[in-house]
Amino acid sequence: MYLATKNRNKDEKAKGVIDFSDVSAEIKAGVYRKVYLIYGDEAYLSDRIVAALRKNLISPGSEAVDYYAFEVKKSSVLSEDIRAQAYTPPFLSARRMVVVRNQGIFTSDFSKEDFAKLDEWLRGLPDSVCIVFLEEKIDKRKKAQLQLFIDTGAVVEVVKQQDAMLCRWVAGLLKRDGISITIDAINSLISRNDSDMRALQNDIEKIILYCQGSGIDKADSEVIEKLCAPDIRGSVFQMTDAIGLRKVDDALRILDHLVALKEPVPRIRFMLSRHIRQLICAKDIKSAEEIIQQMKVLPFVARNLTRQASGFSRDQLVNALDLCFQTDLQIKTGQIDEKTALEVLLISVSQVASVS
Repeated sequence: MYLATKNRNKDEKAKGVIDFSDVSAEIKAGVYRKVYLIYGDEAYLSDRIVAALRKNLISPGSEAVDYYAFEVKKSSVLSEDIRAQAYTPPFLSARRMVVVRNQGIFTSDFSKEDFAKLDEWLRGLPDSVCIVFLEEKIDKRKKAQLQLFIDTGAVVEVVKQQDAMLCRWVAGLLKRDGISITIDAINSLISRNDSDMRALQNDIEKIILYCQGSGIDKADSEVIEKLCAPDIRGSVFQMTDAIGLRKVDDALRILDHLVALKEPVPRIRFMLSRHIRQLICAKDIKSAEEIIQQMKVLPFVARNLTRQASGFSRDQLVNALDLCFQTDLQIKTGQIDEKTALEVLLISVSQVASVS
């Protein structure tokens, strides 16, 4: 169940930043830090770490007195409640556990006075507490903040997992319930959820319930199509294919289909911009094998990127990406609405692609 990040930067690890597999191994061995700073773009793994600590540190039935969760919503001001909770001895558990979400310690809103206060609190923590700070992002240029957490506990980075790892994870979860899945179905599932583990888990639960209710033990692409959200990445591929073939009407039809399915237009636009950036990278890399290694995508995605990039010149792709930036600016300055902007963008990119 626990996923390791194979491509971690060893220099970061040497500086005191560990990953999901490291902290998981510590917890399994019964090693617990007084302080954790967990950050990164894979919230599912952050929640798994918190759940594992809670399971091991908090006695069943004592959550109300030994576990405290605090979420900062509007201000980064350090609350005295955090100190009060952290310095309260546990009643029935091995340790008291305090979880603080979005404190914003690395933002400009977090004052020097509050940091000095936090420094004093963390360095004086009793051994009977485990306090976890969850942040989406941190600024590693703020050395004092980073060093504080390294000195008093652990800094844990949780990153999006590589697609190859996600394939094994998805297959493993389904296998536990006696369900197999085709490789095409796994690829489609990961693509539809943009490699997000929390979204993937939600879809896996739906697949398990459907298969158990239908009396089937194998999930294929038809099952995925029936149960899961539309494949925006696949639709963007089709849109770009249509643009490359100078069939702008087909591209607009695909867009209308996505909108009819209630897909957010900003997300479609983001996916299109990201796809064009990937095409530029694929154009430079050229080899599908190298694309898999460097861009960390599934083999079928690498093959499609290679094929599609060959239909455009690098200048055409760069110009198309520039149009994406211009469209974004027009929307943010109120010059055009989202839907119209995306339609104009598709037409404009198609015209750029027509220029040899």
